[in-house]
Amino acid sequence: MNSLANVPYQEPCFQTWADKHALWSAGGVRIDTDIHSGFVRVAKALSKLEKPNKRNKCYNDFLWAMENGAVPGGRILSNAGGEKHKTAVSLINCVASGTIE
Repeated sequence: MNSLANVPYQEPCFQTWADKHALWSAGGVRIDTDIHSGFVRVAKALSKLEKPNKRNKCYNDFLWAMENGAVPGGRILSNAGGEKHKTAVSLINCVASGTIE
């Protein structure tokens, strides 16, 4: 895959993906071979949360959306489906605590 929503990837996209969002094993081996394989990992992880009879459709919908420009937050990209390679994962991208007056 060379583009996202018909816009060619720019070179910094690949470096950012590798540095911040690709899944790596605890031993330092890169699990995601490219951006598409990361999207597949995320789509599989997110679709597992759906009812069994809807999982395949949701997987296809999630994957299509990501390949066509709907890119989730960084924590989701880097952690969804990474449970067996990381000791603790969170899909929460931002946290606010306390009351803002």
